[in-house]
Amino acid sequence: MRVYWITWDKAIVIATDLTNNPGRKIANVTKEIISFTSHIYDLVPSKIMLIEHYLISDSSDADTDLDTYLQVLLTNNGVVKYAISNSQVSELIGLPI
Repeated sequence: MRVYWITWDKAIVIATDLTNNPGRKIANVTKEIISFTSHIYDLVPSKIMLIEHYLISDSSDADTDLDTYLQVLLTNNGVVKYAISNSQVSELIGLPI
């Protein structure tokens, strides 16, 4: 999990799925990740943008442009996820991934 501060009270959290642990997917604990991050960093959950990151390969030589990123939005009815590109993530955090 990587936390990038946008302002003193807003953050982008990128949670990378551990592909070598197939029984425990980050998609299954989205609300818990936001709750944990909000508690640890004293942030209101609505001030956290969660991005789920799924590796295409476990190799350190892998091209991160091929990885999958999903922007997670909490709604009254649950969780909505949208695909987001590597370049869009880099633009949001102001750093290369």
